[in-house]
Amino acid sequence: KTPFDEPSLRLIARAADGSMRDALSLLDQSIAFGNNQLKEDDVREMLGTISHEPLLALLKAVSDGDGESILQQVEDMSGVTPDFEAATDAMISLLHQLAVQQVVPKAQQDDDGVIKLANELSMEDVQLYYQIALNGRRDIPLSPDPRSGFEMILLRMMSFRPLREGMKLQESTASQNIASEESQLQSQLQPQQAKKKTVELTTVEPTNGKATEQA
Repeated sequence: KTPFDEPSLRLIARAADGSMRDALSLLDQSIAFGNNQLKEDDVREMLGTISHEPLLALLKAVSDGDGESILQQVEDMSGVTPDFEAATDAMISLLHQLAVQQVVPKAQQDDDGVIKLANELSMEDVQLYYQIALNGRRDIPLSPDPRSGFEMILLRMMSFRPLREGMKLQESTASQNIASEESQLQSQLQPQQAKKKTVELTTVEPTNGKATEQA
């Protein structure tokens, strides 16, 4: 038997892109590369794919609006991952996994980091980040260099965060103003309603066979 973990198999399946022949070939190569065992880190190294950990940390920094941390993490990545086009592809794939996790929580996902971040981010933010990353990937060849293109993708994601929060704040303020106006209106109507009750006609017991009305 060959020891293996589930993430390594998913990496091989994704790299094979639906081809059974490629999947079997990659499986044999991965087993040989990992000394007769399949481990996620070994398969990632063999395939040249990017680990989830730095990408998860980057998305967390984006959601926190921490631009300084984003640039520092990209600097750290440049020492071990010079291929920022591949990093962008990995980011897009990660955002897809986050979206699936949010919509279908029961989907097979044993990456605790993905599950944790999926619970922290809103569905709207994940969809927004995915669209920005997708468009940014297309624009990377137009950038002065892939790293600056990758950085701009992350900074664009972050730039929408305060805008979204500002919109929510405006909506919240508007709701509070409406509630305040309704409260003032009710306080103005209450004395009028009380006064109206004092002048309503009331019927008393009949005298001499006739009903008498009093104010």
